[in-house]
Amino acid sequence: MQYILNAIDSQQQIVDLQINAKTVMPFDPNQKELLFNHSVLINDGTIVDILSSDQVASKYQAKTVVELGQHTLLPSFNNHYCSIGFKAFHHIGSDLPLNLRIQNKIQPLETKHLSPELASISSELGLADLFRAGCAQFSSQYSYPKQAMEVANKHSVEALIYYSIDVSDDRQTFQHQLTEFLKLRDETKHRQNIELGLSLSNPELLTKDQLNSFSGLYNELMIKLLISLNPSFHRSHKSFKSSKARFKLLKEHHLLSPDLHLIDVFGLSRQEVSFLSKNKVKSIVCPCAQLIHANALSPVDFLHSTNANLYIGTNNYLSSNLNPLKELQLLAWLTKLESQNAQLFDAKALLGFAVHSNNLDTPLTSGAMSIGAKANITAFEHANQYTNDYDPFTQIVYTAEQSRISHLWVNGIAKVKAYQLTDIDEQYLTKTLSKWLN
Repeated sequence: MQYILNAIDSQQQIVDLQINAKTVMPFDPNQKELLFNHSVLINDGTIVDILSSDQVASKYQAKTVVELGQHTLLPSFNNHYCSIGFKAFHHIGSDLPLNLRIQNKIQPLETKHLSPELASISSELGLADLFRAGCAQFSSQYSYPKQAMEVANKHSVEALIYYSIDVSDDRQTFQHQLTEFLKLRDETKHRQNIELGLSLSNPELLTKDQLNSFSGLYNELMIKLLISLNPSFHRSHKSFKSSKARFKLLKEHHLLSPDLHLIDVFGLSRQEVSFLSKNKVKSIVCPCAQLIHANALSPVDFLHSTNANLYIGTNNYLSSNLNPLKELQLLAWLTKLESQNAQLFDAKALLGFAVHSNNLDTPLTSGAMSIGAKANITAFEHANQYTNDYDPFTQIVYTAEQSRISHLWVNGIAKVKAYQLTDIDEQYLTKTLSKWLN
């Protein structure tokens, strides 16, 4: 229920929005883990206070009040690895082995048939899925980074967009692709909500001089770099036989740093995993995609025990999934099985993998509901009255339906309200997409 307050007491501070909820999960070390019957006060897109609902009237008067008596509020999720531009095409060639799928289906589509307009439509449809999944931040890799950036900018969403460089591409040299990346990075550096990173495939195809030159540029400019350790993704180089070989290559050329983002972290020794943690490398886990591709699950238990920078992604390029909560639930079960430890991970720690900010140096941008933080908030509606008030963390992670995300605010602006998107016209986008499909 939402209503507008007209009478404003001059002794009270006027704020834009007041959200009253049954439970609040601040993820703020300065607050209790759970706050019951509390309100979040928002003004100019920023959280100004979190306090008991019965104390609000003495301090604040809100222009808009939202009553969520059967909901839990928590920081919005962050999908740390996806391909939002791939949303409309995830079904194409899905019955083929990945290498054949990319070579025979995806690459011809991207090079011959996919227009910038169509990439924009697909990106906005992908963002619609992210919004419904409670995401106010995302990191995305796809062949059309400009369209992903435009959609993120249009909706004022914080995004890290990886520009893909394919070293095996015969049409463009590595140096030309790198120059294009640096040019686009320079053009977008003033967008506060968007950062342009780099995705590098087949680094083993580079010469030693190229790698040394790239390493210097990478470390000097602090470029966010995405690399997969999965050898089955890249079979074009005979000397590259395992994730260990790629890890060794990255280590030799000083690419293991906090700016390196690794997906498919498996096949490494405990010593090598510890080295990743020591160097604050960002390790991104996408359980659904790893299962679909039938490779090993990342050693989440050991990564966590070494204080690794551990994050959750969906890799919908393989999984066709853009919902981090689905990944969290699968991760919760698989890590217990892999480690043979039923007590592994409490639910709060698992949820923490999904609410981390993109930028570890600016924790207030996302990841906590605290005074001064951006009002990026999602609301989870409990299915019935028999909710676990003692530990709603456990309920959300282990037993919740992923479709129970009812509201999402990005910078204090509602993007999902009572399960409905507020400013994305899916009907129009789908109709336009259907014309192309026909």
